[in-house]
Amino acid sequence: MAAHMPSSGPLKAPRALPTLGHFLRGRDVRLKTAALWLIGLVMLGLPACSKPGPALPPQVASGRQIFMANCASCHNANPSLDGTVGPAIAGSPRALVEARVLRQSYPPGYHPKRTTHLMRKLPWLAPKIDDLTAFLAYYKAQPQK
Repeated sequence: MAAHMPSSGPLKAPRALPTLGHFLRGRDVRLKTAALWLIGLVMLGLPACSKPGPALPPQVASGRQIFMANCASCHNANPSLDGTVGPAIAGSPRALVEARVLRQSYPPGYHPKRTTHLMRKLPWLAPKIDDLTAFLAYYKAQPQK
């Protein structure tokens, strides 16, 4: 007499791993959606937790603000690179910065990088020439990435 083997029926394919659609089904869809958004926002915010670089000296920080507001549109936000209109100016000496910004001229003996004369006078920057020069000197001394 042969032993009776229970029939397990047809073979079934293994279950697939749950997908996002499976996760979002059910009564708690809003709660699950909110949890996913929260996880996403936390992941986006993690790089913001990295350690900031050293603070700029006050005069350099002031010069950076002046440069970004008045100079970067022509000279480039990176003063080590040529801009759309103006040349690279990182490390420019104070005499050159003062002559160009205040008088639209060049110091004696200076040979311009470009032959154009598009730069306008910016007399309101007179009290900030030292700050601007400090930023350009600081930027020139930094390793470029």
